[in-house]
Amino acid sequence: MGLLSKIILGLVIVGLLGVVALGYYGFVPGLSDLMGANKPRDLGVKYTASDLSSANSKLGVTIKALPPTENGFDSLNRSGQKQVTASFTSAELTALFNDHSQKWKYYPIKDIQVRVGNDGTIEMSGVLLVNRFAGLASALEISESERGQVRPYLSYVGSNPSIYVKGRLSVVNNVVDSDVAEIQVGRFSVGGDQLQGVQSVIEQFIQDMANSRIIHLNSAYFSNGKANIDVNIPQEVGLTPP
Repeated sequence: MGLLSKIILGLVIVGLLGVVALGYYGFVPGLSDLMGANKPRDLGVKYTASDLSSANSKLGVTIKALPPTENGFDSLNRSGQKQVTASFTSAELTALFNDHSQKWKYYPIKDIQVRVGNDGTIEMSGVLLVNRFAGLASALEISESERGQVRPYLSYVGSNPSIYVKGRLSVVNNVVDSDVAEIQVGRFSVGGDQLQGVQSVIEQFIQDMANSRIIHLNSAYFSNGKANIDVNIPQEVGLTPP
């Protein structure tokens, strides 16, 4: 999985689940499409092949395709380890995330855009692929208790909705500090007091992702339109393709 994908996607996934779990919204198949709820917000981030090449050269991770029969936990593996300190532009992050979305069968979002503002604000938009949750949970070793909290509510999501997240994130010595300002699922927005109700859950999930079997995020800060990270990552990652 991508270098910062697990961190920023943590905002997206848990934010969605918090919204659904609080009973604020359910999706009706077909109706979401007609209302445009499946079209992600355009953040104005465009990328080229050179952005992807630049991002991959900074990471230096070899990605190999696993047999298509590998599922769940076995669909994602790693070997070797190294430390990387680098900065990534919004275009590089967007290119990297979309490339990984096309290479892993449980990547939970497609049509992704990531924008880092000059003030350090992070925005992300895309289309959430709801039917990949079970495989994603197994691959990332999400605990059964966390899955149990989510599972009853997934039936309410009848299509793949667009999603948008805006907030701030920093990591110092592997300790995460996050502040999610807005989550939008389809045409429904959550903010203010409603969002504060799931803030602690969101931050714990991001913390778990920052110290997982794939990466160990030592530090991260976002400023001047760039993501600046110090992370321990694999030398090689194996992914089962879609």
